[in-house]
Amino acid sequence: MDFTLCPEEKMLPYARFMDLKIDRLPEEVLTRISAPPLSREQVLPIGEISRFYRHGLEEKQFGFCLMEDGSGYLAHYLHIPDLTMEDLGWWFSWHIRRPESVPQEAGNLRYKIWCPPDHWDHRYVNGTDDGDGSIMVESLDMGAGGPVFRSLTRSVPLSMTGLSGQELSGFVRRHTILQLTHEHSEDAADRIFTAIMQPHPESGVILMSRVWWGYRYQDGQFFRDDAPGKRPCTEQILRNNLLHSSYEFNHLRKLLPLLRAELGRET
Repeated sequence: MDFTLCPEEKMLPYARFMDLKIDRLPEEVLTRISAPPLSREQVLPIGEISRFYRHGLEEKQFGFCLMEDGSGYLAHYLHIPDLTMEDLGWWFSWHIRRPESVPQEAGNLRYKIWCPPDHWDHRYVNGTDDGDGSIMVESLDMGAGGPVFRSLTRSVPLSMTGLSGQELSGFVRRHTILQLTHEHSEDAADRIFTAIMQPHPESGVILMSRVWWGYRYQDGQFFRDDAPGKRPCTEQILRNNLLHSSYEFNHLRKLLPLLRAELGRET
């Protein structure tokens, strides 16, 4: 991917954040990323996904595992002390709405500034909302030159996870946001991604996620995605994914207050 900004991008007031220094992760986080993989006994089977919503906060799992069948599992836990739920709600709504002044083939600068070494494009398919899904183009290795993942991301109904209506209402009362999506790629294994975002009891936000590499969603069920010709999941891809996710949210802690000050906290 060529990250040289086009003339239209350079005119935007937030283009300067492409040069915002990415701070090194805390040593504790880097140590956990470089640790040996999780044991297969620690992997949450995708068929038990409801356990993540019910017990993820207490488990605080962090790591990855490549399974015998070639599928992969990723668990991420992050406390973001500097940001609020309102900050993140604003960010996720703002960044996916690509600037109309920029040609589509140039990607989405709003997404690029989040993680400049890896991010290229994230936009709604229909240009308005996620009714038809979103297109996402990124690498996962902090600019090391690895593969680029082009994905069509669609929401998966939370009702298929086994959570009751009462449980889902409880999350709303606790100001907790749940996300569940299917990321489809033509040339790489599909992924099922889910996340929990909620206020930390003392300060900031807690973000937890799980990713099942090599799985897809269809007709109300999860299936293995082992289509021939697709790039397989590897331990390196999983470790890179963990590194990328840690860096992008660590950078967002620095970027978001500066960005909102630049834009006058527009809504």
